[in-house]
Amino acid sequence: MNDNDTGFTIGSVKEDPQGHVWYQMLRLRGMLKLEMVGLKTRGRTAYSQLKDYGYTGGCKRVMEQLQADIDNRRYPSELGKIFGI
Repeated sequence: MNDNDTGFTIGSVKEDPQGHVWYQMLRLRGMLKLEMVGLKTRGRTAYSQLKDYGYTGGCKRVMEQLQADIDNRRYPSELGKIFGI
């Protein structure tokens, strides 16, 4: 079963630390999309988490940067450090 358009599978998340990073990025992208249309969350927002990972600007600009990173298979070094990459 593929996750969106990344080419990563659910099984690769368990086997590969980079799979955790990509899963996290896809999760944050989905959360941010919902936040942008007005869905409220408990706890920290995806926007605030992404700002901690080094993304800058407003919600729309952060979404553009995140999508570009996903498309180019890049992830923020701060996120990689969390998973020991």
